[in-house]
Amino acid sequence: MTFIRGLVLSAVLALMASTAAAGSKGVVNVHDTDELIEALLVAQTRTKGTVIRVHADVYNMLSAFEGAQGASGFPEIRTTVTLIGDGPTTTILQGGFVEVRHFSVVPGGQLHLQKLSLKEGHREARYASAGGGSINNFGGAVTLTNTLFERNTTGANPEV
Repeated sequence: MTFIRGLVLSAVLALMASTAAAGSKGVVNVHDTDELIEALLVAQTRTKGTVIRVHADVYNMLSAFEGAQGASGFPEIRTTVTLIGDGPTTTILQGGFVEVRHFSVVPGGQLHLQKLSLKEGHREARYASAGGGSINNFGGAVTLTNTLFERNTTGANPEV
């Protein structure tokens, strides 16, 4: 699995380098959870924004990325990242395997979500004052376009 992740990361870096040389935002196509995580990790190293084209599928959060305000299923957003799905009924970021929120956006981060669903995110009880069950914005910016939220919770209370 590590070898495959290394190959995926190399391909993502090569694509981003070629688009950066052209002076445009990096555009990356992803088709599974590992590719999405790798693309998000690489995006956090870029000074220009990154567009990630998330193709129709269910992307399960399988591990937690620890941050100062709790864990998230995907890496913290520290730069400008745009995720564009194929539609909110066909492109689903799914929690439930690990009980964490989908995203944490920190100062300097901008997260733009388009045509996606975020399902079954959950804020950990030990971070009772740390916001949403799906997205927590800690001083960045979040923009949502045609994005659905379903069964996201903060303990016993539903919350974005």
